[in-house]
Amino acid sequence: MKKHFWKLITILWICIILYLSFFTTVDPNGLPIFENQDKVGHFVFYAILTAVLIKTFSVELIKNPPIFIAIVFAFFFGAVIEILQHYATEDRFGSIWDLIFNTLGILIIGFIAKKRLNGN
Repeated sequence: MKKHFWKLITILWICIILYLSFFTTVDPNGLPIFENQDKVGHFVFYAILTAVLIKTFSVELIKNPPIFIAIVFAFFFGAVIEILQHYATEDRFGSIWDLIFNTLGILIIGFIAKKRLNGN
């Protein structure tokens, strides 16, 4: 179990993102708690995805460079979800703004990881 811990966390997080991306879990007419709540969610969920991917690649899969691979994977995963939301769902739609906020979360974590790796 310890050998596959980060892989399991990554798969679980990907499943959570997929579920929340394709199934409406709250009242679509409900009011958000604060303005741009959706964009903050995209930022946080993809930042966490990038962090667990970096950990998985560096600890369990030993892929070099883990930060770059994690960033690329997370970006394309988010882009594919936005495209599928547009074409494969009736109550969801793909948004360039969602993809932008996904990317911001991804890049911020990538930058932090790179700084920590370099010891700065």
